[in-house]
Amino acid sequence: MPSTLLILRLVHLAFVLAWFQFLFLLHFLHPPEHPVPVAYPIVLAAVAISSISVCERLRKQLVHEPAVTLETQPENQAVWNRWRAGNILSFAFAESTMLFGVLLKFLGESWKVVGMFFAVGLVLLLVWTPRAVKVWR
Repeated sequence: MPSTLLILRLVHLAFVLAWFQFLFLLHFLHPPEHPVPVAYPIVLAAVAISSISVCERLRKQLVHEPAVTLETQPENQAVWNRWRAGNILSFAFAESTMLFGVLLKFLGESWKVVGMFFAVGLVLLLVWTPRAVKVWR
Protein backbone atom coordinates (compact mmCIF):
# COMPACT_ATOMS: atom_id res chain seq x y z
CA MET A 1 0.00 0.00 0.00
CA PRO A 2 2.69 2.57 -0.81
CA SER A 3 0.05 4.80 -2.41
CA THR A 4 -1.67 4.99 0.99
CA LEU A 5 1.54 6.32 2.52
CA LEU A 6 1.97 8.84 -0.29
CA ILE A 7 -1.57 10.16 0.12
CA LEU A 8 -1.14 10.30 3.88
CA ARG A 9 2.12 12.23 3.53
CA LEU A 10 0.34 14.70 1.24
CA VAL A 11 -2.37 15.16 3.86
CA HIS A 12 0.37 15.66 6.45
CA LEU A 13 2.01 18.26 4.23
CA ALA A 14 -1.33 20.07 3.95
CA PHE A 15 -1.55 20.23 7.76
CA VAL A 16 2.00 21.58 8.02
CA LEU A 17 1.29 24.17 5.33
CA ALA A 18 -1.89 25.16 7.17
CA TRP A 19 0.25 25.79 10.25
CA PHE A 20 2.33 28.27 8.26
CA GLN A 21 -0.79 29.82 6.73
CA PHE A 22 -2.24 30.54 10.17
CA LEU A 23 1.06 32.10 11.19
CA PHE A 24 0.98 34.28 8.06
CA LEU A 25 -2.67 35.14 8.71
CA LEU A 26 -1.87 36.41 12.18
CA HIS A 27 1.10 38.36 10.86
CA PHE A 28 -1.00 39.87 8.07
CA LEU A 29 -4.02 40.75 10.24
CA HIS A 30 -1.86 41.83 13.19
CA PRO A 31 -4.59 41.66 15.86
CA PRO A 32 -3.99 44.24 18.61
CA GLU A 33 -2.54 43.10 21.91
CA HIS A 34 -4.38 43.98 25.08
CA PRO A 35 -4.70 42.40 28.53
CA VAL A 36 -6.30 38.97 28.52
CA PRO A 37 -7.51 37.34 31.73
CA VAL A 38 -4.85 34.98 33.06
CA ALA A 39 -7.38 32.15 33.19
CA TYR A 40 -7.74 32.01 29.39
CA PRO A 41 -4.21 30.83 28.55
CA ILE A 42 -4.17 28.52 31.57
CA VAL A 43 -7.46 26.86 30.64
CA LEU A 44 -6.50 26.52 26.97
CA ALA A 45 -3.10 25.08 27.96
CA ALA A 46 -4.87 22.52 30.17
CA VAL A 47 -7.22 21.61 27.32
CA ALA A 48 -4.27 21.32 24.92
CA ILE A 49 -2.35 19.08 27.34
CA SER A 50 -5.37 16.85 27.88
CA SER A 51 -6.05 16.60 24.15
CA ILE A 52 -2.42 15.64 23.53
CA SER A 53 -2.64 12.89 26.14
CA VAL A 54 -5.89 11.63 24.60
CA CYS A 55 -4.25 11.65 21.18
CA GLU A 56 -1.31 9.62 22.48
CA ARG A 57 -3.72 6.92 23.66
CA LEU A 58 -5.60 7.03 20.35
CA ARG A 59 -2.32 6.77 18.43
CA LYS A 60 -1.49 3.60 20.33
CA GLN A 61 -4.85 2.08 19.36
CA LEU A 62 -5.16 3.47 15.83
CA VAL A 63 -1.58 3.75 14.58
CA HIS A 64 0.81 1.53 16.52
CA GLU A 65 -1.38 -1.55 17.01
CA PRO A 66 -2.54 -1.62 13.35
CA ALA A 67 1.08 -1.25 12.22
CA VAL A 68 1.95 -4.40 14.15
CA THR A 69 -1.09 -6.21 12.72
CA LEU A 70 -0.17 -5.16 9.18
CA GLU A 71 3.14 -7.01 9.46
CA THR A 72 1.22 -10.29 9.49
CA GLN A 73 -1.92 -9.25 7.56
CA PRO A 74 -0.82 -6.74 4.90
CA GLU A 75 -3.97 -7.25 2.82
CA ASN A 76 -6.42 -6.39 5.62
CA GLN A 77 -8.13 -3.22 4.35
CA ALA A 78 -9.90 -2.52 7.65
CA VAL A 79 -6.58 -2.34 9.46
CA TRP A 80 -5.17 -0.03 6.76
CA ASN A 81 -8.19 2.24 7.25
CA ARG A 82 -7.67 2.34 11.04
CA TRP A 83 -3.98 3.15 10.55
CA ARG A 84 -4.77 5.96 8.10
CA ALA A 85 -7.57 7.37 10.29
CA GLY A 86 -5.30 7.32 13.32
CA ASN A 87 -2.66 9.32 11.50
CA ILE A 88 -5.14 11.92 10.24
CA LEU A 89 -6.63 12.20 13.72
CA SER A 90 -3.14 12.82 15.08
CA PHE A 91 -2.64 15.66 12.62
CA ALA A 92 -5.95 17.20 13.69
CA PHE A 93 -5.05 17.03 17.37
CA ALA A 94 -1.66 18.64 16.70
CA GLU A 95 -3.30 21.37 14.65
CA SER A 96 -5.88 22.00 17.38
CA THR A 97 -3.09 22.89 19.79
CA MET A 98 -1.94 25.57 17.39
CA LEU A 99 -5.53 26.76 16.90
CA PHE A 100 -5.77 27.46 20.64
CA GLY A 101 -2.88 29.86 20.08
CA VAL A 102 -4.74 31.49 17.19
CA LEU A 103 -7.74 31.99 19.45
CA LEU A 104 -5.59 33.55 22.14
CA LYS A 105 -3.94 35.87 19.63
CA PHE A 106 -7.32 37.10 18.41
CA LEU A 107 -8.31 37.67 22.04
CA GLY A 108 -5.26 39.93 22.39
CA GLU A 109 -2.61 37.71 24.00
CA SER A 110 1.08 38.41 23.37
CA TRP A 111 3.29 36.36 21.07
CA LYS A 112 5.22 35.04 24.10
CA VAL A 113 2.23 32.90 25.06
CA VAL A 114 0.79 32.32 21.60
CA GLY A 115 4.19 31.22 20.31
CA MET A 116 4.25 28.33 22.77
CA PHE A 117 0.99 26.96 21.36
CA PHE A 118 2.30 27.35 17.82
CA ALA A 119 5.60 25.67 18.72
CA VAL A 120 3.93 22.70 20.40
CA GLY A 121 1.58 22.28 17.44
CA LEU A 122 4.44 22.27 14.93
CA VAL A 123 6.58 19.92 17.01
CA LEU A 124 3.67 17.48 17.29
CA LEU A 125 3.05 17.65 13.55
CA LEU A 126 6.70 16.88 12.89
CA VAL A 127 6.94 14.11 15.50
CA TRP A 128 3.73 12.47 14.30
CA THR A 129 4.87 12.27 10.68
CA PRO A 130 3.43 9.16 8.99
CA ARG A 131 6.02 6.42 8.73
CA ALA A 132 6.19 3.41 6.50
CA VAL A 133 4.89 0.18 7.95
CA LYS A 134 7.43 -2.68 7.95
CA VAL A 135 5.37 -4.43 5.27
CA TRP A 136 6.61 -1.89 2.70
CA ARG A 137 10.29 -2.42 3.38
